[in-house]
Amino acid sequence: MEQETRPHDADEDWSQLTHELMVQSRVIRMCSRQGVQHMEARGRFSVLHALHHTDDGATPSELASRCRVSTARIAQMLNSLEEGGLVTRTPSEKDRRRVVVRLTEAGERELASYFKCMNAYVVGLLKELGPEDARELVRLAGRMAQIMQRREAKRDAECGPGRKSDFAKEGDAQ
Repeated sequence: MEQETRPHDADEDWSQLTHELMVQSRVIRMCSRQGVQHMEARGRFSVLHALHHTDDGATPSELASRCRVSTARIAQMLNSLEEGGLVTRTPSEKDRRRVVVRLTEAGERELASYFKCMNAYVVGLLKELGPEDARELVRLAGRMAQIMQRREAKRDAECGPGRKSDFAKEGDAQ
């Protein structure tokens, strides 16, 4: 009895690798939510971080755009952050109809504390990997970031900024 053989499909190998990466990424995300402060899960860190990098504050719509959340979600986060004394909202001096959000000293301390905690957590992970694997992980993450940035730029050039194109077509070798 002859066994039916079919040609090896390279795309199938890439699909399997993709599946494995997605599974491991999900496990990492789930574990990181348990191992690191839950601030990021609620988006607090993103808002505080965005404000930390502004000299004159930002409007809620600017923050929503930077943090990639809806204006409704940013309003909820800002309410919570303001109640906690981490941000202030004041009318704009240039346009009284606009609100400017600024980080308070307490917000700066909260952000510094988060960075310290996050750094300690990741240092521990990298130490467990060992020096060689840790360096390789960082190298590969950097390479992946460069590839993703190049693909984003290509997609924006072809489809317009922020527009989604057919991911299957983008997946072709370049």
